[in-house]
Amino acid sequence: MLFTKYFGLAAAVTGVALMAVSSRPAGAQSGKTMVEAVNKFIGTLSTEQKAKCLFPFESDERTNWIFVPKLREGLTLKAMALPQRDLVTD
Repeated sequence: MLFTKYFGLAAAVTGVALMAVSSRPAGAQSGKTMVEAVNKFIGTLSTEQKAKCLFPFESDERTNWIFVPKLREGLTLKAMALPQRDLVTD
């Protein structure tokens, strides 16, 4: 009887956990969504903005992300048009 009680509880908890996991977007879908958002943003950039914003993977700028006040390469939010800012902050 005790085994049946705990087995039923374990089954219920497992079922709830499986429903929670299945309701989340899949990792591949999240990645696809991010790629689509980035491509949409890049599509709005001028040639000059792309030169400031896009770096090769091997660039040291790729790891220069720590939020401290300092001079960095890149395209600032101030230099973007309002629709571009909206895409970046969405």
